[in-house]
Amino acid sequence: MTIFKHFYFVLILSLGSVFAGNELFIQANRNLLSFHPSNVGSKGNDRLNLIFNTYNTDTQQNSDLSFSYDNFIKKINSGAGLYIMQSKNHNSWNSSTNNTIGFTFSPKFNVMSKSNHHKARYTIAPALFFEIGNHATTASKIYQQIIYSSTVYNSENQHGIEQAQDSSFLLTLSNRINDIHFSTGLGLQLIGEKFFLQANLPFISQSVHEQQLQGRSTTTQNSISTPTERHRQFYSSRLDLGAGYSWTLHKRKAIFLTSIIAMSYRYRWNAWKDEQSYQQLFYGEVYADERKNSIESIHVSTLFRFKTYLFGYAFTKYNSQSRNGLSLGYQHHKYKVLISTNIIKQVQFEIALSYNF
Repeated sequence: MTIFKHFYFVLILSLGSVFAGNELFIQANRNLLSFHPSNVGSKGNDRLNLIFNTYNTDTQQNSDLSFSYDNFIKKINSGAGLYIMQSKNHNSWNSSTNNTIGFTFSPKFNVMSKSNHHKARYTIAPALFFEIGNHATTASKIYQQIIYSSTVYNSENQHGIEQAQDSSFLLTLSNRINDIHFSTGLGLQLIGEKFFLQANLPFISQSVHEQQLQGRSTTTQNSISTPTERHRQFYSSRLDLGAGYSWTLHKRKAIFLTSIIAMSYRYRWNAWKDEQSYQQLFYGEVYADERKNSIESIHVSTLFRFKTYLFGYAFTKYNSQSRNGLSLGYQHHKYKVLISTNIIKQVQFEIALSYNF
C-alpha cells in the first residue's frame, strides 16, 4: 500500500464521470466513488468523504450533495464502499430532484519494483460497481396567443374592413416525469508514483414514465384535457477515460503540481431511433441534451500543493452545463478541505471534505 500513500493526493484528483449525470461539481474529481469505482479503498483505511455545491442565478437555484464511505480490507487486499448523492434544481419552468445510491468493490494488485521487492512500482485496480437512482421532474410551459383583429369581406365592403375580434387564449402544459436508472459495469486504474491512467465502462438502463396535463383558457371557457401517460425504456453505455501526472517541483519543501484531464462519451442504443415518438415526448424537451451519441462530460483541473496548502483551478462540463472556479485548501494526514468558488458570472460555492480514520 506504499504506492497509495505516496500518490494519494494525485489519486483523489482522478476523474471519471458521475454515473447519474445530474450532480455537477466544480471539483468533480473530489466526488470520489461515484465517478470512478477504483478509487474505493485507495487510502488504505476507512475514509469519509463529503462534497456540497450551491449554484444560484437570477433564473435558477441548484444544489448538489454527495456522501461516501469506503474501507480497505487487508485480508483480501481490496476496497469496498458506498455512496449517496442528491441533486435539487429549480428554475422558472422546471423543478427536479435526483437521488442516487451506489456500491463499488475494487481489488488491488501490486507490481513490485525489481530493485526493491518491498516497494510497489505500479498498482492495478480493477473494479465492479452497481448504482440505482431516481430522477423526478415537474415541468410546465405556458403558450399565449392573441388575435387583435380580422378582415371581413362582404358585398357592401369589397375591399374589406377590419373588425375587432377577441380570440386570445392561454395554453398550459404540465408534465411529471419519473426516471429510474440502473447502471453497472467495470472500471480499471493503473497507478504509478507520478501518474495514473484509468478507464470505466458503465451500462445504463433508464425507465421513464411521463404524465402530461394540458389546459386551455379563453375569454369564454376553460378546459383541461385528460392526462396523457407514456412509458419508455432506454439503454445506453458510456466510456470514461482519464489521466493525470504529478510534477515534483521541490521535494524538500514539498511543492507539487498535479494536472488532470478526462472525458466521457455516451452511446445510446435505442433511445432516439423513433424520432417521431421522441418529438411527441415532453421528455425530449426536458432532456434535450440526451438525444444523441456525444461527448457527455469533460474535466480539466490543476492543483498546486505547497506543504499542506492547496491552490488550484478546475473546470467541469456536462452536456450543456458547466462549472468552474478557483480552489483553496488545506491537507493534513487525517483530513483534507478544499473550497471552490466562482462569483464572476454567478454566485457559486462548493466545499469538499475528506477524513481518514
